[in-house]
Amino acid sequence: MPPLLDDVERVASAKFLGVIFQDNFKMDLHVNSILSQCNQRFYLLKLLRSQGMSAVQLEQIVQAIIGSRIRYALPAWSGFLTVELMNKLQFTLKRLYRFGHTAQIMSFNDIAESCSRDLFHSITKPGHCLHELLSC
Repeated sequence: MPPLLDDVERVASAKFLGVIFQDNFKMDLHVNSILSQCNQRFYLLKLLRSQGMSAVQLEQIVQAIIGSRIRYALPAWSGFLTVELMNKLQFTLKRLYRFGHTAQIMSFNDIAESCSRDLFHSITKPGHCLHELLSC
């Protein structure tokens, strides 16, 4: 490790724009935080289903409160995931299907690939703030 700097505290993890980065480049804390939030939202989905919400509406809610949470800044952290962490995320997606909250099982790998592809497509546009990084 590099030497300590005066007046700079070394920390084991830090949260930047909602993503928890660890000093060992693992994403355990971030994924566990996402999974904790998703598990809390399963209860809400159960309540909505019991109140008679249609399958189509329920799937829209799933995308809004769970899908969006998993997708948030995914290209920034998905490359650091272990197989174990990807399996945990995939298990949560399978639970959504098993409990009847989605019409089909979503694949975490497909979601990650889609987010990365969308980001790359966006930065290829000349007006994007990251576009200059592509013109090396």
